[in-house]
Amino acid sequence: MKKIIPILLAIAVLYVALVGVLVSTLVFQLRAAYIHVRAHRFVEGANIAPRITNTFGFFDTATLHIVHNEVVLAKQVMQTIQHDLICADDGMNYFRSATTQSIDSAKTFSPDMWENMRACVRESKQTLQDVQKHRTVFGLLPKNIKDAMMKFQTSSADIDKALTLFPELMKKPHSQYLVLLQNNMELRPTGGFLGSFAVMNLEYGNIKNIEVQDIYVPDGQLKGYVPPPAPVAKYLFQTGGWHLRDANWDPDFPTAAQTLQWFFNKGGYAQNDGIIATNFSLFQQILDVMGPIYLPDYGQTVSAENIYGFTQVQTEKSFFPGSIQKQSILGNVARAVLRDLPQLSPEKQLRIFEIVLQSLNSKDMMIWVKDSEKQSQIKEVGWDGGVRELKCSLKNCIVDNLFVVEANVGINKTNCCVDRLASYDVWIAEDGSVTTTLELAYDNHNPGEVLPPRTYGGGYSVYLRMLKNTPFTLTSIERDRVLISQSDITRTPRSSSTLQEYGFQTLINGGEKGVVLARFESPQRVDLTKTVVYALLIQRQPGLLTNEYIVRFHYPPSVTVSLQDEHEEKSGVVEVKKIIKENTQIQVVIHPQ
Repeated sequence: MKKIIPILLAIAVLYVALVGVLVSTLVFQLRAAYIHVRAHRFVEGANIAPRITNTFGFFDTATLHIVHNEVVLAKQVMQTIQHDLICADDGMNYFRSATTQSIDSAKTFSPDMWENMRACVRESKQTLQDVQKHRTVFGLLPKNIKDAMMKFQTSSADIDKALTLFPELMKKPHSQYLVLLQNNMELRPTGGFLGSFAVMNLEYGNIKNIEVQDIYVPDGQLKGYVPPPAPVAKYLFQTGGWHLRDANWDPDFPTAAQTLQWFFNKGGYAQNDGIIATNFSLFQQILDVMGPIYLPDYGQTVSAENIYGFTQVQTEKSFFPGSIQKQSILGNVARAVLRDLPQLSPEKQLRIFEIVLQSLNSKDMMIWVKDSEKQSQIKEVGWDGGVRELKCSLKNCIVDNLFVVEANVGINKTNCCVDRLASYDVWIAEDGSVTTTLELAYDNHNPGEVLPPRTYGGGYSVYLRMLKNTPFTLTSIERDRVLISQSDITRTPRSSSTLQEYGFQTLINGGEKGVVLARFESPQRVDLTKTVVYALLIQRQPGLLTNEYIVRFHYPPSVTVSLQDEHEEKSGVVEVKKIIKENTQIQVVIHPQ
């Protein structure tokens, strides 16, 4: 017996040593694969995967099948990761060819290739789910890889959307889009004041050239008088007709785009496939990733920090309708971005791609095309910038649609420096009646007077619209506790929906604060003896820089509530705080006691 104990101890030591060697080998191989992936050498990383799989096989034998099921799953996961890395290599090769504008290579992209890329995304998503279930493998992965996998999981749906739409852009030999360069420092319903636009010509989806134009070029070609919407006539100018520069008035971008297209047709720009709206803040985000860019015509280097001030100074110098300095400076910036984009590291290129996808979700980029079938596809993925209306098929359900739309009618660039905090309260009474209040607290950090050319201060004159669905109706609006006359509030039903617009104008002077309070009520009564679902949709306006909401649900003692969103609960009140980066739905379930 005394001889057996040392032998068993020796075997145990050898066993532990063997397992230690295998674990060390496994970690070493994972790190080697990680280094290749970080350098975007996906095929090299994939080639290491079989070695890792073999290590798991040895591990399985060494552990005498104690963790057999874990090891089998791990081997399957590693084989899938190998496949995903090869997919990633194919995707990266495409991205590099797209950013270097290789038109010949774009011609070779077949529908099967796009479907294969979509299949890769779906399989990668499944891999992530498998890896997360397998704690042994997931625990061994480096933190950066774990973070990247989680990040991919959140963006995989957007990537799938892009792979659905991009083939439609790629298959046309020649296409042209008008890109609206909206300045959201002067906020308008679809994002910002339309001071410039770009004519973008594509060949098989690759940018052939971009020509920037001042909006006054087509605007000056319009003959005759075009009657404007009543608020435009009243608050933007007293005389004169409607013009292209103010035609992005409807918050529903497909509707606004058709109006814009009519004006472009009259201005000599009828031959295009559609309109893409962008905001200035999007270009700041892209420059933040790219870093400083050099403009040889100006002998200046611009960055995300100084691009706004620099372009404003250049465009406002001796400006008059028809002057070319605006198109000159913006054209120089566009050419510099296209010049430097192919030279960026793969990480930066992918980050820019991610920013574009985020902008499509947040409506800081919106697409409208003339082809109705393609437009339906764009609407389906939510990148059309259209006004949405939430529906509920449940019997005991309350639907609440809220969309606040601002238009700067002060003809100044104050939105750079205006903060807004929204508080939305829902009150459910014991008798089942529902009332809501919306409070908008503004803080105008601009100086009291306009100080051109670098600082655009002054008061924030805003035409404010609140879109609400029936049966909710507006009962009153106050500004700093002073009731606004009903005659100063415009009520406009929106066609083909239950949404109603309530609009009015107010002014927050530079250096001052102001509070707007609106009250709504509904004749609808809900049966609180049964479970009730309250579905709230808050829509985001494009171009809005600050969009923080505090949503409170007040309920009677006879019920309890539950919701999935992170919240705080006090006696009879649940509170949800949200930064509205895109259209956001909050659902509260009300249960009888």
